[in-house]
Amino acid sequence: MERSLLAMWSVLIWRGLFSIAFGICALIWAGDFISVLTFVLGLYLVADGIMALIGVYYGENTEGDRFLPTTIGVIFILLGLVAIFAPAVVVKYAILVIGAWNVWIGILQIMAAIVLRREIDDEWWQALYGVVSILFGVVIVANWWLAALSMSILIGV
Repeated sequence: MERSLLAMWSVLIWRGLFSIAFGICALIWAGDFISVLTFVLGLYLVADGIMALIGVYYGENTEGDRFLPTTIGVIFILLGLVAIFAPAVVVKYAILVIGAWNVWIGILQIMAAIVLRREIDDEWWQALYGVVSILFGVVIVANWWLAALSMSILIGV
């Protein structure tokens, strides 16, 4: 029992040390860190797409409709290749999606505040959250590279 606890503690210590090293690398090489993460994401997507295709055609259940799983596998491979060979494109569009998502959430929050104004107290807080979310989304979309660097630094912290 003591030996297994000792082994667990050493694993926890190593995980902690790797996490600290990961954070330091993210802080020191923020721009390169984003490229490396995008590259690793690309490798993962390609591998996952290949495994999906192998599972569709060589798995136990080879009967039935294969169109959707095949399409997903091919899309993952293509997205992975884009992430490997054009990481700036992937980072840019991921940040743009995050910005657009914030704008959409802000619009929904404002609409909810208007619709629920008679049902809840201090609905203006919800509307204010919506306005801040819209502004945040617009800033992210307008400065996508700066937003990517900021996210890298936040990962490091």
